[in-house]
Amino acid sequence: MRQPQADDLVRLISDLPEMFLRAGCTGVVCSTWFMPHPVYEVEFQSPTGAISIRALIFSDNLRVIDEFLSPKEA
Repeated sequence: MRQPQADDLVRLISDLPEMFLRAGCTGVVCSTWFMPHPVYEVEFQSPTGAISIRALIFSDNLRVIDEFLSPKEA
């Protein structure tokens, strides 16, 4: 699995209840922070698209969605 990069579509692999995000939510990587450990600023949209949530997330909690894989493989 490759590390996320800016503009990648990613899927959250575990719940973040304090951010009102559930495993399976998809978002777009906005930026990468490397100090002291790599984290990714990801923007998620609400199901209605009315609200966006930005969160800093460690790479072990994200999976890059590759356009060449089926949804079950991503």
